[in-house]
Amino acid sequence: LTLDAIKTSKSDTNIMLLHDGVQSIEYLKNIENLSLKERPDIILLDINIPKRNGIEVLKEIKRDRRTKHIPVIILTNSINTQDMQISYQYNACGFVSKSFNVDEYNRKIALIIDYWANVAILPSMQAA
Repeated sequence: LTLDAIKTSKSDTNIMLLHDGVQSIEYLKNIENLSLKERPDIILLDINIPKRNGIEVLKEIKRDRRTKHIPVIILTNSINTQDMQISYQYNACGFVSKSFNVDEYNRKIALIIDYWANVAILPSMQAA
């Protein structure tokens, strides 16, 4: 659903879809070997991904000097106060509840993408 929501946003995006926490961490450990186009400007991280959950992945991202600068937005099906506090403690840039209404969910994702693509200034924009 998130991939479809991103595709319906009006921003030109380059998307890398990873399916579990282990795959995500391995991908990011090799960030120095990735082309600029393959390096994430932002990460939308589902809290309930398999193998290593989103909180564990967030902690790894923020511990690593090579990735700690990347904005991470946590996506979740429910608002768990403890998960929210931990996410912000580990420097998540947002904690967004997914909606079961597809149109509402698409709007939330479009707003996130619009903000990070058109409002915020990211380091990769300076290299262009």
